[in-house]
Parts: sequence; structure tokens; C-alpha cells
Amino acid sequence: MRHSVFTIEVCARLDVGPQLLDALRPIVQGAPEHVTRDEAWRRHSAAADVLLQYIEVIERGCWEYFDDEARAKWMFDDWTRPVIDRQIPRQGPSGAPGYRDAAPRYLTFTMVYLLARDSPSDLELRRVCQISGEELWRKSTFRRLLQAVRTLSFGSVKADSMYLIPRDHDWGFTAEDLAAQTYDYLRPLIAD
Repeated sequence: MRHSVFTIEVCARLDVGPQLLDALRPIVQGAPEHVTRDEAWRRHSAAADVLLQYIEVIERGCWEYFDDEARAKWMFDDWTRPVIDRQIPRQGPSGAPGYRDAAPRYLTFTMVYLLARDSPSDLELRRVCQISGEELWRKSTFRRLLQAVRTLSFGSVKADSMYLIPRDHDWGFTAEDLAAQTYDYLRPLIAD
């Protein structure tokens, strides 16, 4: 079987929309070890619904779709590799007294899908992801992509992952954190 990969990550203002973290956390933490296709769809659809509800506090993001077999598998593995393997977490919470006080705080939320290539869900995602260059980093594009997540059939999804950083409000990213080369893939989104 050949595969494709679809990823979407958003970076949102935690200090402006603190309810976003509180709404996403139980979706991530409540994942059972073994899930049915229907349970997987409900979790991912619920996460997409939450992000759509808070789209105005989403400031940055990235997304990718590839239907090349080698690239799809490599990208899926790369996106699902434990985050701690990619970066060293700070030693204290960003909300600690004296640690960049009063600065905006951010969260990131990521969803990754390895799909059966040419399955109905893959074909629909491929269609949705045909986006012109000037539209790539618009909030309307992210709305469109998140709505597409809600239509995925998990009979076509061979593997998936979702993760949220941080888990707790006090550990939110700062603008200085996001300015590091580690996060330069997160593009500023243009409001519509």
C-alpha cells in the first residue's frame, strides 16, 4: 500500500484565549490506548472544532501534504517523533516571576495523518490542499484545512497523532521562544 501524509500545526495566543488550552487538553489526555475508527474521528473532529472556534487567536501555523511514498513515511515519522527529542524544554515555567513577565504566551497544537494513498479521504485532502501561493498562509486556508479534518474517514487513515504544547498555562511559549530557529517553520497567518 502506498501512503500520503497531511500535517497541520497552529500556534495560538494562550494569554488572549486561555480557554483554548483548557478545551484541547482533555481531547489529548483522554485518548484511550486503543481507539476505534469512530473514536479517532470524534477526537480529531472535536479538536478541529475547537480550533475553528478559536481561529481568531491563532497567529501562526504550518501545514503540509505530500503523496510521495518515501516522503510521506519520513514526514510522518519526523512529526510523530517525541517532541523532547527535537528540543530541550526550558527549565522553568514561562509564567514564573521574573521570567519574561507580561509577555504574550502561546501554545502549539499539531495533527498528523498517514493516509492510504488514493483513498477517498486522501483524494479529498489532495483536492483541498491545492492552494495557490498567495493563499497558503491565510486564516481562511487554515479554516478550510481544519474543516477537511472533520471529514476524514479513519478507514483511510493508517496512523495519526495529535499533540499539544504546553500542557499547563504556566509553561506557554513566549515570543522569544518562538523566535528560535526551531520554530521558524511556523508562518505568521494573514487575517481575512
